Amino acid sequence: MVEHNRSSGVARFEPFGLLWRFFLRPQTFLVLLGLIAASLLLSLFIPQIPLQAADDPQAWLALQTSVPRQLGDVLLALGLFDVYHSLWFRVFLVLTGLTLFVWLVESAGLAWQVSISRSVTPRTLSAWGNSPPRVQLTSSQAPAETQIGLRDAVGGQGYQNLDSGGTKDQGLVAGRRVWFLWAEPAVYAGLLVLLIGLGILGAWGWQRQEWQPDPGESMALDPSGSRAVRFDAFDLQLDSAGRVHRSFSEIAWLEDGSVTGLATVTLGQPASAEGISVRQVGLVPVVKIRGHDQSGRRLAFQLGMEGQTTADQVQVTFPTANAQQLVFMPGQEKLLALTYGLEAKTGRPEVRFALLGEGSSEDDQPVTLHEGGSVGLNGLRLEVEIELRPVLRVDRRPGMVLVLGGLALAVLALLVGWLASPRLLWIAVGIGQEK
Repeated sequence: MVEHNRSSGVARFEPFGLLWRFFLRPQTFLVLLGLIAASLLLSLFIPQIPLQAADDPQAWLALQTSVPRQLGDVLLALGLFDVYHSLWFRVFLVLTGLTLFVWLVESAGLAWQVSISRSVTPRTLSAWGNSPPRVQLTSSQAPAETQIGLRDAVGGQGYQNLDSGGTKDQGLVAGRRVWFLWAEPAVYAGLLVLLIGLGILGAWGWQRQEWQPDPGESMALDPSGSRAVRFDAFDLQLDSAGRVHRSFSEIAWLEDGSVTGLATVTLGQPASAEGISVRQVGLVPVVKIRGHDQSGRRLAFQLGMEGQTTADQVQVTFPTANAQQLVFMPGQEKLLALTYGLEAKTGRPEVRFALLGEGSSEDDQPVTLHEGGSVGLNGLRLEVEIELRPVLRVDRRPGMVLVLGGLALAVLALLVGWLASPRLLWIAVGIGQEK
């Protein structure tokens, strides 16, 4: 049996022999894969700078309170806050691509020699196997008779003779299911296509921050503002238990202010146009609050930091589904805490209201609303309107077809090669000498 040893094809690439041998080493591929995996893990644990902040990374870094400033400067200098666009990450991708290309050439060369050109001899086959497994047998028959017996024996095991005339006096070369040798280069080709897709995605792909638009609000898709997407309407379907069954966001694609297309976006079903996609990634509530104290006087509300405008009605939005929002009530010197979530038993959306501050106690239980209504908290009466709003995200992901197609090809070829299990056999016949 001849082992497909990729360390020997260097002789056919003399000008690049050492470089070719370097990329053929399995250790090279494993190290590169480890570096890429480590880079992807770092991108999960280290905040990545968004596209809109790329022009002023220092200002963005100053807002990252979770990272010490001294360490942040070092991480930013190394490109760890923008892994996918860093030079070293692209170098890793290029080197891995070269390794896959070399392995693709080597494995395709063997498959071509065996299955198509049929020009296989021990000399040509040795280009792929310097150290094949060896089994030594002895026979009392003459070499020619031994060779005939071997041909009959391997033929009975399903092997096909691959001799091209060069092994007539030396033995035989045979193969079983040799066409499936193309599965190996197909695996490398799929991985190479996947890598190219990732490179395109990293170089030209982008993703905007989550967007909670009001009806009629637009977002520019390019620096000139000529292309934009407009949020038109939102519709929500609830089941009999009050849980969200489906939600639909109606959007319009704009070109120089004119509508060029309409689309519907739902969870898991984005809308795309010219490579740009709009996805619905979640739901958050918009809560409008007004109220009266024990004397019937209107309550004053202040949203945000001290110095913000005070009004008798406030509209509270949530930056994320798990965030908590605080509303200050100046006349009462209390904070109203709002928390959004899903009810544990039924999965219905709910907003929880609780009072914090002087005069409040642990006995004051939070009040939960699933829809608009009246809330009584420590003698205060709040009138609440709750409206669910979609969370949209706009992104551009070029190369995803290559990524998915390459992955599918690699997995399919790997499965075919494993099931078919092609084999090559090289048997040399000679006259032994007793010592």
